[in-house]
Amino acid sequence: MVDNPLNAKLFIATVKVGSDYSKSLRLEMEPGPQIYVITKTLEKGYEEYILPIINYYDKDVRDLERRLGVVSIVSMGPYIRGLFGGEGKKGKEKYAGLIVEKSLSQPEWDIYRIKLSNTSSEIEVSKTEYEKQLYSLIYRGITHPFYSDNPYTIFGSRDKRSLVSSLKHMLSVNGHMLGRGDREKMEKLIDEVQYPARLNTFKKGKWYTLFRINRTFSSFVLTPPDEKWITESHMAYIDCGTESNKAYYYAAVLNYLAYKVTKLGLSFVRDQFSRPILAILDAGLSWNQVRPEIQNDISELSIILHREMKDIFRDTKLNQEKKAFMLLEKNENFNYLIKKLDGETSKDKILGALAWVAGKTDKKKKGSRHKATSNDNAQKTLRGL
Repeated sequence: MVDNPLNAKLFIATVKVGSDYSKSLRLEMEPGPQIYVITKTLEKGYEEYILPIINYYDKDVRDLERRLGVVSIVSMGPYIRGLFGGEGKKGKEKYAGLIVEKSLSQPEWDIYRIKLSNTSSEIEVSKTEYEKQLYSLIYRGITHPFYSDNPYTIFGSRDKRSLVSSLKHMLSVNGHMLGRGDREKMEKLIDEVQYPARLNTFKKGKWYTLFRINRTFSSFVLTPPDEKWITESHMAYIDCGTESNKAYYYAAVLNYLAYKVTKLGLSFVRDQFSRPILAILDAGLSWNQVRPEIQNDISELSIILHREMKDIFRDTKLNQEKKAFMLLEKNENFNYLIKKLDGETSKDKILGALAWVAGKTDKKKKGSRHKATSNDNAQKTLRGL
């Protein structure tokens, strides 16, 4: 049986009602209806049961890659749990995280002194081991349109077995330096950590368009300076190979479509995965669907916006990612980009494309029982554009 990253057993439940069933029965009636719930263990884990659902959006991934003219599309990064430690919710046990919050070394030292997330103690790790297992992590929370903040530093490995082995060694060497609470948190991390069997890293010299896959699919471009950059399962990416202009182009188009969702007052679909890719194609805005001069113009504007957004988002705290696009409205180059892309598509195409990524209206009217669909509200807004 494949390990379940959620550490939860999966069951099939069959619900049966006694022979005295009728539509008029209510649970509060005396005597109430006889209800039987029969469960049996589902002999499938995460990779067998959940991933096929995700791969529904990837069933023609090779065709999508061909139509976008890119090397590959990855609709969800590697599944990693244990980054920041356990949740601070009632009933949830806290444990240490893989994120390195502090590290210190000197040229004459052969060690690093580091502090892992959700702990208070510093522990010692050999320089050789630490530098080999040091990764730069792109996470959803640091990703905004045309911008990503400094990556998190993560103590990782190329595979789960090696990572667990390193954590156990770290605990055995530093056990005497840890308080009881931190020691227990480290032990819990070893038990709870979820990590891919083989970790894929971004390649140096390649160009990637990354985007969030939960609700607001903000996007930016990454070209890693080394082979130790990774992301995780709250992010997706497009591998554009050595074509930097194409990576910048797709970041611009993804942000354009996300902006349209907010502008029309729609809500974002919770889990995006490959939906934004399908929206690009339905809007007629893939690299292969637009004129060469538009490819160049949008790429150049995207490069400028990546540079300008550093000043806007570097010190900005957002409680909702949608608000990032409200800030973009004040930028002259972003508005020029919107006009350029508006000229390459149509209102009808945009409406159809957003059906992939947007749900019902995000603005509920008090006293109204009618909940308009995304098409209802988008049609009304488009007529006023």
